[in-house]
Amino acid sequence: MLITQLLRKHGFDFLLSSLPSSVPTNPARKAIDTKAFRNVLSSAILATDMSLHFAWILNLKEFGASISRGEGNTKLAKQEAEMDRITLCQSLIKCADISNPVSHLSSFARSHRLR
Repeated sequence: MLITQLLRKHGFDFLLSSLPSSVPTNPARKAIDTKAFRNVLSSAILATDMSLHFAWILNLKEFGASISRGEGNTKLAKQEAEMDRITLCQSLIKCADISNPVSHLSSFARSHRLR
């Protein structure tokens, strides 16, 4: 997976795997739940898979409806809070993927009439 290689290359490997207790590290890094981070990361990337697009849109509509009903702002069970976090991360990645900011500036400028 390219994203994990980039994270490791730029010094964020502590997000992907726990260090042995014998390795001295910052206490804040010890508090990171690496399993939860990997779960959010893989779920967010899978949200860009177009074969899952319509199922994901349905899930997003249900999430939005629950927020509108006021169900999203109370104390959530840990599993529900994790699912909400995953849905929000998926939304961010999906929006970034759809907007395709990776194109060359000249083609981006033409398609968006920037000058």
